[in-house]
This record gives sequence, structure tokens and C-alpha cells, in this order.
Amino acid sequence: MKRPESDKWLNRALEEVIGSEKPRTDFEKWKQKHPEAVGMLTSRTSRASREVLGEIERRQTMSVKVRSWKYAATVALLCTGVVAAAVVGVKIYNYRVVGKHPEGGYLLLSEDGRTMTNVPESWADSPEQAVKTHEELALLKQQGNRKLVGIQERKVNGQLDSRWFMYEYTLSDGRVIRNGEDPDDDTPRTLVGELWDEAWQRYLEITAAESVTLTTDPQTGEVRRIRKPAEGVVLTTYEQVVQGHVFSFESRQFALSDGTEVTWAFGTLKDD
Repeated sequence: MKRPESDKWLNRALEEVIGSEKPRTDFEKWKQKHPEAVGMLTSRTSRASREVLGEIERRQTMSVKVRSWKYAATVALLCTGVVAAAVVGVKIYNYRVVGKHPEGGYLLLSEDGRTMTNVPESWADSPEQAVKTHEELALLKQQGNRKLVGIQERKVNGQLDSRWFMYEYTLSDGRVIRNGEDPDDDTPRTLVGELWDEAWQRYLEITAAESVTLTTDPQTGEVRRIRKPAEGVVLTTYEQVVQGHVFSFESRQFALSDGTEVTWAFGTLKDD
């Protein structure tokens, strides 16, 4: 798999958890202000997550070597430097639980050793349920029994650079789970390494600097949020039909230090 283009970026990401004296963005406050963005940024199968975890695997001496990491990771797991955990050793169906991570939950490895993934503890209260949940999600995906509810798009200099989809699954026991994935649409994905690092920090800064005003339509009673963008940022809203459904997008366009223009958009499914 492709490694991150900059070790400095990975090191800085790890410092966020390992410890650093440098001041950094208050991510907890940002998450409270932007719950819809958090849901999409915590993609369990984001390309960035796979690249970071691939780099971590390269740096660690592990008893199990896998050829292709397809780690479904949350943002917290993305930014941690330790993925090894106490081995649980439960083997069920085609996957077995090989460890447990305080942030990522149960770590699952396929029997052929080619694929590793994780199931958060919020999805399963035992190793057995973790395996069953993962396998049911895979089956529902194969059957097409899921609902697209969120989209993230990034453009670089006006050209689509990457996309990410959030799907909603309803399990046989009635649980509803949202899981994100890369649609593998052959987009360039040039926003990596130091460029990604700068774009992510810049995005946090500009969203934290925004102000929100609530207005009520006197005729319909609908409450709307009006955001005032940060200086130097173009904030737009629009609608787009994706897979037969209408999505409402918020898009922010800003420039990086080298002049690269980044457009970061989040789309949420409109009520039917």
C-alpha cells in the first residue's frame, strides 16, 4: 500500500496523543460546534487512516504481518502510535479477534491474514458480537441493503480530488450503524502528507472562527442556521443529487500557504 509522503506529518499527528508542549486547536470544542462534520471525518475506512496505520505497521515489530491493511479507524485511532493490544484469540467464521484497542475497540484479522479491521466497543460488547457485527455489515453491503446519508468531497485547485461516503445500516437485531468508506472512484487524491496536514489544521481554524446565527422563517416556522465565514474563506451552500437522493452541501474554499486552493464540502441527506 502507499505510505504517507511525509513522516513529519505522521510524527505531528502522533504528538497530538503522545504529548506535546506546542499549543494546538481545541478539537473538543470544534466537535461540539460541528457534529455533522465529525460524523464524516471519523470515517472508519478513510484513505488517511489506512496510510497512517500502514506507516505505523512499518515502524512496529509485530507478530502478525498483513499484506494489505484495510483498517477501519476512527480519528482517535488514526492519531495514536500504538495498535498492538492484549491478544484475545477468539476465532469465529472467517475473522478472529486478535486484540483490543482502548480507542479502536476489537481488532479483527481475516483467516488468510490479508485484511485487518476494527469494530468499536459501541457496536459490540463481546468478541463474538464484534465478529458477527462485522460480517453482517459486509453482507448488507454486498446485498446493497444500506442507505447513503452523508458525503464528503475535497477539491484541489478546482478539480475533484477525493470523495468519501457515509452509509447507514440496519442490522437484524434492530441496531442502526453508520459506517464510512472510500467509494474507490479513481480520484487523484493529491491532498496528502504536508498538504493534508496544513489543510486539516486550516479547516479546523476557519470553522472554529465562524459565527452562527439562527433565524426562523415567519411563514413556515423553519429554523435555519446562517454561518458567517472566517476571513479569506468562501462559504457556499448548494444541493446535489447523488445516487437518486438530494443532499444539502456546505462548502468552504480557502488557500494554503503555497497558493493551493482547497474546497472542502460536506453533504447531508435532506429529509424525504
